Amino acid sequence: MVKFGCCLPMASFAEQLKQGDDKSGDVAKQLALGLDALHRNGYDFAELGVGTVANLSDDDFERVKGMIAAADIKVHAFNSFIPGSIPLTGPDVSVEQIEQYVSKALMRVSEVGASYVVFGSGAARKVPEGFPVDRAIEQLLDFLKLCERYAARYDVTIAIEPLNKMETNIVNSVAEGLELALRADQPHVKLLADLYHMLVEHESFDIIPKAAQHLVHVHIANKQRRYPGYAIEDDEDFMPFFKALKESGYDGGISAECRFDDFMEESVRSLLYIKQMWQSA
Repeated sequence: MVKFGCCLPMASFAEQLKQGDDKSGDVAKQLALGLDALHRNGYDFAELGVGTVANLSDDDFERVKGMIAAADIKVHAFNSFIPGSIPLTGPDVSVEQIEQYVSKALMRVSEVGASYVVFGSGAARKVPEGFPVDRAIEQLLDFLKLCERYAARYDVTIAIEPLNKMETNIVNSVAEGLELALRADQPHVKLLADLYHMLVEHESFDIIPKAAQHLVHVHIANKQRRYPGYAIEDDEDFMPFFKALKESGYDGGISAECRFDDFMEESVRSLLYIKQMWQSA
């Protein structure tokens, strides 16, 4: 059964919630506000950035883990897997640095109960100018095989996220993401489809049934990366996408990854819109 979630932009979340004077920037407090808001607004799950847990001290991570455990909503997925400071392609790749980060990040993601890690990481995977693309693909395959070792150990799945060409210069379509997943051929390496990136790249939704067997997670936003339902003229963008997912038998998570001006009000409106569109598809 499809579940509906929302990505929490932790850095600005406290400001968007407008909760009195609590602007300390403390991750655990922001997280508590965010998870409570999503639960009260009717979402099935939350999605966070990997840095929310990977970059914390051990003591701070324990606080955040406790906060997530106490929440009434599950953190189902994490995005923004690898920071731009850790290159995955090019001449400066350090396998030791990558492995150190991946092992810690996936362990912590698993400890808070998440099932999926989204591998977008446009800056980290961007191919340096003049570097052979074929070699960069091989480096990404090596990275995914490294991820498999720890994903299997911690029982999480890596979802390759194709990104538009404004954000990175490699794996820019669901078709290319599918090809990478097939070449990697790892049990815990699958695929994500992001409506926003597909719209920017003008990718046909005909790829959805072809990729359906490997799709484990979905991101949605309109053409301006605003929340679903922001503009009525975007209706036609969601309907054929949702129809393609439904007809392919997709039953994973659908997560709103978008900009909000007033999170509390607009996230409610967005969820109602998403559910109506899904039911009508």
